[in-house]
Amino acid sequence: MTGLIVVHREPPPDHLAAARLKVEHADNELRQLRSAFQAWVKLGAYDTVPEIDPKTLQKVLRFRVLSDPPAHWGIVIGVIAHDLRSALNCVVHALAKPDSDGLSFPIYRRKADYVTPRGKKRISARDEYLAGVAERPFREIIDSYQPYQRGKAADTDLLALLSFLADADKHGGAMVGLASPSTQRIIVTPLGPYEYLDTIFFAPNQRLYDGIELARVTIRPPDRQVAFEGRTGVDIAFGERRITPRQIGDIERHVIEIIERLNAALVS
Repeated sequence: MTGLIVVHREPPPDHLAAARLKVEHADNELRQLRSAFQAWVKLGAYDTVPEIDPKTLQKVLRFRVLSDPPAHWGIVIGVIAHDLRSALNCVVHALAKPDSDGLSFPIYRRKADYVTPRGKKRISARDEYLAGVAERPFREIIDSYQPYQRGKAADTDLLALLSFLADADKHGGAMVGLASPSTQRIIVTPLGPYEYLDTIFFAPNQRLYDGIELARVTIRPPDRQVAFEGRTGVDIAFGERRITPRQIGDIERHVIEIIERLNAALVS
């Protein structure tokens, strides 16, 4: 009788498990933040109020903040930014042979700052932060994701936005504010016959604050009333660059893409 030989095979090690765990934690924090924001809106955090400009008799729709967004949301965003930034750093440490202190995933908006030798050691940021990381394919992949690759749009690159948020957290937390979404749904309807009508709407993707004008209407005759219909949408925004949760979700997916691309190169 021939005996059976059972071979136990260990699954291949996941060298990027720590990076994935950090992204998962960031995702959970972002989900909770979105839920908190929706609850804040439902409580009546803001309103729109029609007024008449006494000097020009123009009709104005103003934005009124009834409840400020919680300041601690800026701390939450800092945690999310830290997790995503750390996830990328974990990847670099997993790729480096040998691993060492001082390594990190570089994020540069200017190529010269990335590749030009500097300091007393005359070493570039690329060589310093990616020491021990193979040129091919890993460094080349990391290079391809650098914000400077987008030229004049480098400041709006997703990794650049992540860097801005992480830096804001280092300096005490990201500023919490409000911003208008990309589209507004405000309809102006004259209440009766009129000779002339012109409406100037608030530009989208701008910072919102208490008292700001959402729409200004010129109508003749000037005593003719108008009705404002629709409710302006609101996004919460963080930092001076007004980065929204939607953009942070985009950043998260971008980080996952980078991790999985480098992992595919690692196991191939």
